Amino acid sequence: MEEPKAVLPAIDQAPPPPARRVRSELNLEKWSIWLPSNSNRDPGPRVLTREIDGDNGQKIKAEVEITASRKGTLTTEDQRTYYALVEHHQRNGSPDSVVYFSLRGLSKSLAKKWGTRTIETITDSLTPLRVNTIVWKNSYHDAATGKTQEELNFFNIITDLKIITAKQDGHVTRAEGYFKLNDAIVANLERNHTKPVLLDVVIGFKSEVAQILYTQLDRILSKDITTYERRTKELFADLGLEGRKYAQPSGRKQLLEPAIAELQNTPLTNGYLIRTAALERTVDGKDYKLVIKRGRTRLKNDPPEPRFSESQAEPQPQENPSVESRTEPNTAIQTEQGKGTELLVYFHKVFFGTDSLTTLPAQKHRDLADWMIASHGEELSRYIVNFTRSEAEKTRFAIATFGAIANYIDRAVTAFTLEQAQVKHEEEVRRETAKQTEIDRVREAREQRGYQLFHSLTENDRQTLLARKRAELITSDRWKNADFSTDIFKIMFEKEAEQLVRQDLIASE
Repeated sequence: MEEPKAVLPAIDQAPPPPARRVRSELNLEKWSIWLPSNSNRDPGPRVLTREIDGDNGQKIKAEVEITASRKGTLTTEDQRTYYALVEHHQRNGSPDSVVYFSLRGLSKSLAKKWGTRTIETITDSLTPLRVNTIVWKNSYHDAATGKTQEELNFFNIITDLKIITAKQDGHVTRAEGYFKLNDAIVANLERNHTKPVLLDVVIGFKSEVAQILYTQLDRILSKDITTYERRTKELFADLGLEGRKYAQPSGRKQLLEPAIAELQNTPLTNGYLIRTAALERTVDGKDYKLVIKRGRTRLKNDPPEPRFSESQAEPQPQENPSVESRTEPNTAIQTEQGKGTELLVYFHKVFFGTDSLTTLPAQKHRDLADWMIASHGEELSRYIVNFTRSEAEKTRFAIATFGAIANYIDRAVTAFTLEQAQVKHEEEVRRETAKQTEIDRVREAREQRGYQLFHSLTENDRQTLLARKRAELITSDRWKNADFSTDIFKIMFEKEAEQLVRQDLIASE
């Protein structure tokens, strides 16, 4: 039997434009809870298991059970909708309460053409996210406590959902509502227990298996791993893909081949891309194994990236060098431009006052920078650099290389989280103060308007209206037993009667 061969990517292919980046809750990314929407699997509960290291160093069984509803189990279509909701949640300032949305807005996020079919598809995805529950056993990490919960039941991705539609002439003219992400998800999002996701890449897959594979590979290859290999039998168990057809290697191979073709040259969140993806026969010949290798993005017609020793070699003489090249040689190293490289440049600017890299950083430092960007985002990564300098100055520790940053990451993330929480609290106080100020302004304006209307009446009209209110008040529980022989009760009575008249005048205006 002829062995399948890897399809080599085009080296001179230009990278795709930057994709939208959302930060998904990390627990949902670590487990393959989504199934292809076209799966023929019975709509029953699914159970994913794996062995992990416990707090005491012993192996324990971690388990995730995904229940099914009348809409079936959670699918790749629901995964895309979840990412769009997270993006919408982030755009609205990541609130703890409900977030208002429109189905038309979600359709734009998902690059879907607006119409009846799109409305039905998105609604059908929102429902399972609300009603399908997940049970976590030794598998859900709580960033607030830093511990993995022994058991977390009745977990819904969305805990509150409302959709309101309006039709005219048989066409939907309005489709909007609100949603609320699970409090546990929101808490982990606030504490940056997340993984970045390239939304445009995910929604661009035609193969649903490619989408499931990609989200897991992106998480794995974002670490210090350049090659991933997995037998298809174990791979299908990891992904929760079940079925009689997949019991045989040929069936698994048939399902994976279209997905593998789509994975070629797909960008990863850490700036790399999937350079090669292939199925190879295992040594014992009883199965196939998936082999994934990542590579660096290369611009069209760019020369191959030099090895470190080559980049430090003496440059070759140029023919007819210009005056500028003889008197002002450019010593900056030309490196691959990406967020990781920008972080390294920022580090050198903060610590050494240089605006460019004069030497090519070691590979481990480039990998660390890529990992920081992928795991924490650009804003927090720069904060970590600034935090490192501040803390190092306190202890008079001289930072010489980017690698020293690793010793400060956890403390910097904690400090950043606390600062962001304080900023959020102060913003809430400002909003509440502004809200109360506006309420007071409106009330004062109404009172002023009431006075204007009251005093614009003729004396006869004022006394007529006041007499009516006095007659109403005198029989009320508040005033029927009052002692009007004292001036204080007379004044209070008259003021209340006048206030009621002013309110009626405003209401009838």
